[in-house]
Amino acid sequence: GLECKEAEEYGSFEELYAEYKRQLLKSISDTVEVVNSFEGYFGEIEPLSILSATFPTCLERGKDAISGGALRNDSLILFGFLADTVDSLAMIKKYVFDKKQLSLPELVGHLDSDFREDGKLRLRLLADREKYGNNKALPDGLASDIVRFIGENLHGIPNAPERGGKWSFGFHVARQSYDLAPRTATSANGRLRGEELSKNLSASMGQNREGATAAILSVTKIDATSFTSDAPLDLGLLPSAVSGEDGLIAMYGLLMTFAHRMGHALHINVFNADTLRAAQREPEKYRDLQIRVCGWNVLWNNINKEEQEGFIRQAEALV
Repeated sequence: GLECKEAEEYGSFEELYAEYKRQLLKSISDTVEVVNSFEGYFGEIEPLSILSATFPTCLERGKDAISGGALRNDSLILFGFLADTVDSLAMIKKYVFDKKQLSLPELVGHLDSDFREDGKLRLRLLADREKYGNNKALPDGLASDIVRFIGENLHGIPNAPERGGKWSFGFHVARQSYDLAPRTATSANGRLRGEELSKNLSASMGQNREGATAAILSVTKIDATSFTSDAPLDLGLLPSAVSGEDGLIAMYGLLMTFAHRMGHALHINVFNADTLRAAQREPEKYRDLQIRVCGWNVLWNNINKEEQEGFIRQAEALV
């Protein structure tokens, strides 16, 4: 990243937020530069011969689909962990700059020590209900602004000349919530070093405390027309909430609310924590239990215990 001021030199949240954007822009620019430098070789290294043979424009141009043969050949950056980012920024604004309960250098010290010296502070940050995914103005406003900022600085700029497309972005992280967690430091929303990161455009694990409607209202404040890739909301529902005729009507209402507010993709799991705990204890009795994971279904017994625990915490937060 770019060199920046020491923590004690930031006199306002606005200064710190501007620095965050400066660092984010640097990451975007570096990524575009590096990827553009090697994407032109894709047609030689890994040509899509069979796929290209099905594209009329590839046949007309005599080019591989990934090397200028297709009408559009875009590149994407998939941004992750938006909820952790905006929750952390919101907690910094609230406790450091607004309430002044601790200084920024003090918070940095707690983050560096993984909250070992002040576990109560971590619990306070975790318990704070002003988090993304709950229809709260501060974190939702930060999320919308960050997405707008990314769009203004990335969407539509040219990718490698050999590809002849444009850059865009999305928020599909697949398993990166777990894969990158061990390499991600402690964050100011109370997440410890190595703990799982937030998925897609969903709330941080266990932080959606105001229900499904609030989660939908939060995510649909983001302008989904500013990017072209997917931006799923992962939603957990209790079986009791969607059972029977009334439950079907309630489920339909959620889906229509999401669609009418221009939401992009909705991944729904219907489960309770007791069932998942039982399946963890006695996997042989739940061989056909499936879980929705970022756009696809997977058998519960085929995911590792760390991921199982994440879904259990999500179910526990619904109670």
